[in-house]
Formats: sequence, C-alpha cells, structure tokens
Amino acid sequence: MFAGLVLSVSLSHAAPAPALDWNPFEHPEKWKAQFTSARYPIQVHYTHASDRTVALHVLQTLEKSWKWETEELGFLAPFPYDPSPRNLYQVFLVRDHGTGVGSIEPSPAPPVPWAAQATYMVLDAWGDFGGVNLESTVHHEFQHARITTVHMDRLKMYALMESNTLTISLSNVQ
Repeated sequence: MFAGLVLSVSLSHAAPAPALDWNPFEHPEKWKAQFTSARYPIQVHYTHASDRTVALHVLQTLEKSWKWETEELGFLAPFPYDPSPRNLYQVFLVRDHGTGVGSIEPSPAPPVPWAAQATYMVLDAWGDFGGVNLESTVHHEFQHARITTVHMDRLKMYALMESNTLTISLSNVQ
C-alpha cells in the first residue's frame, strides 16, 4: 500500500500535460478505426492498425472503471460529448498531444438541472503517462470525466478533481 501511496502522490505532482488545444471532432477522417464497447456507451478511436492492441486494452480498462465507479460505487457516469446521435463517450488515442479530458464550448447541456459538462477523453498511450502507467492513467482520466458531472467553477473543480482522483486511486491500490 505504501508504494501505491508514493506513486499516486508523485503522479499528482507531475508537470501538467500540454493543454488540449485542438478538436478531434474537426478531423473525422483521421479516426479510421475504433472499438465500441458492447457493455457501456464508450468508443475508443485510433489511427494506425498497429495501435489496435493498445486501443482494445484502453477500452477494456475503461469498462472496468465504468463498472466499478458507476455500478459498484454509484457515481454518475460522465456525460459524453458526441455530436452524433449515438451518445457514446468518445476516447481518442494520440501521440504527442497530451492526455486529458476535454470539452468543446459551447458544450451540449447534459440532462441535469445543474451546470455539468459533456466531455471526451484524449490519451497519449505512448507518452509519459502511457506504457506501464497506462491503466492507472485511464482510471485517473475517467475519474476526471466523471467528476465533470458535478461541474463547479474551474478552479474549485480542478482542486476537487485532483483530490478525489488521488483518493479513489489510493482505494483502488489497497
């Protein structure tokens, strides 16, 4: 458990990834391949045939997070930013674009009476938080996406997201 604590704390103080300064929905031709979950409303997009195994691993990891956090712990699922009528949570595997949860303004209003946010996820599975860190990164980013369902102002939201993500990550390690 102590090793998990040290790892989680050190990751939470790592330098932030580059901001998501591009819109993956503006280039649908780039996302030629995808996996769609048979269990949950999740779709993972990738660009190269050689990324197929990683994309499937990301999808399976997200399915574990979705099940644990929404079905077992009872948290709200993230509201998907999906301009299509499918309403799937969109995940894009990229190289050298950073990792994070994005939202496009104006975001479609989620079906709740408070200021929640619809999001999508971008994962650099080959960057600093990929490789051996990929599973914990996927869980971490899913928690960020899920927390946007109770959106607050940006500064408070960031503090809540980091502290909550660290707490849930630690409980996953035990």
